[in-house]
Amino acid sequence: MSKLRKITLVGVLAVGCLVAGGILSNVPVANAASMQANQKPGQRLGQQDQKPGQRLGQQDQKPGQRLGQQDQKPGRRLGQQVQQHELSVPDDFTATVKGTSEIYLAWDSVSDATSYNIYRATSSLGTYTKVDAVTTTNYTDDDLSGETTYYYKVKAVNSSGTSDYSSVVHATTSDEADELSVPDDLTATAESSSEIYLAWDSVSDATSYNIYRATSSLGTYTKVDAVTTTSYTDDDLSDNTTYYYKVKAVNSSGTSDYSSVVHATTSDEANELSVPDDLTATAESSSEIYLDWDSVSDATSYNIYRATSSLGTYTKVDAVTTTSYTDDDLSDNTTYYYKVKAVNSSGTSDYSSVVHATTSDEANELSVPDDLTATAESSSEIYLDWDSVSNATSYYIYRSTSYSGSFTKITTVTTTSYTDDGLSDDTTYYYKVKAVNSSGISAYSSLVHATTED
Repeated sequence: MSKLRKITLVGVLAVGCLVAGGILSNVPVANAASMQANQKPGQRLGQQDQKPGQRLGQQDQKPGQRLGQQDQKPGRRLGQQVQQHELSVPDDFTATVKGTSEIYLAWDSVSDATSYNIYRATSSLGTYTKVDAVTTTNYTDDDLSGETTYYYKVKAVNSSGTSDYSSVVHATTSDEADELSVPDDLTATAESSSEIYLAWDSVSDATSYNIYRATSSLGTYTKVDAVTTTSYTDDDLSDNTTYYYKVKAVNSSGTSDYSSVVHATTSDEANELSVPDDLTATAESSSEIYLDWDSVSDATSYNIYRATSSLGTYTKVDAVTTTSYTDDDLSDNTTYYYKVKAVNSSGTSDYSSVVHATTSDEANELSVPDDLTATAESSSEIYLDWDSVSNATSYYIYRSTSYSGSFTKITTVTTTSYTDDGLSDDTTYYYKVKAVNSSGISAYSSLVHATTED
């Protein structure tokens, strides 16, 4: 080492000693004494307890653990935090305008979600406000302004937290000036222990109707169906239960407001009427089908339902107090399907079995029997006579006690005359006749009447 370097090193060491001496001279005596008192034999001043083989300042470590490494659970990387299972985002989110004040939202269910938060804004990039939380996967946002666009997004929720936002959807409420009218005269009639029949007035410009049901007047109404007709049979209901209904008219512009609420109570299954048995359907002509069935004990009337396919929608076409019915004004060469229910003040029976018949081809229609006459023969008999019809093999004779009353088929004959006996005296009876063959039945003849003698 050179002489100059030695002199420099000695100078540095001297300065260091002076500085250290100055610092130590400023340490309070009490502190030094305290530190000294807390030292174990052989331990330097300020030295902490150490386990055998542990370096100065080294903390307790578990076997295989690096210096400064914190406890970790098996399989977790260094510094990795515990992660909770994240909820998926609600998919297939849609918004449908329901009128001037309502928008209907729907989305797919999310696994493990217990509820959903719904957020709304009036612009796509605006501030979204939470408007509600629901446990279902749909929501109707109401009391909105007309002709206004609203934007929505949804989050799935459970006890662990919430999902990310769904995609944003929007819909524009309709203009109040173009609003559909409310369906009027909604009625609900219990048809049986499991069915309620609804009917309402048609709404101009409506293309369909949404039907809503609840089990209490102020309860939550659920949309149960959408139909294009002005009637609906709600079936598969519980017996002896009251159901509440309201209806909305619908078209491409939106929906009307709700109709008034109506209700009906299904009958008690224990008091149910029997089903009408032996229902038959016979084509009477190119435009008529004749129905007949057995009487049901305690029934006061019968509801008749018709469809154009076996599994199609059956519409109530009439209610009668007799056990027969002629369905007229039908299309020729067409098959119609029928079923019947018995009715009384307690409700209705289940449906009868389904029967069908096909109206005849109008081109092959039998002629109407001409020149029908009725002549009173006594106080209990009236004689009928008419012209023969080409290709007819028999004739049906129908009678009523009033001109516009219900005509009942009283007999079938192969001749062109008939004497109706066992009648009441001094009573007017009305008659009409049809020609019959294997192809079908003619239309009715003209109407005639006669009064039995006193």
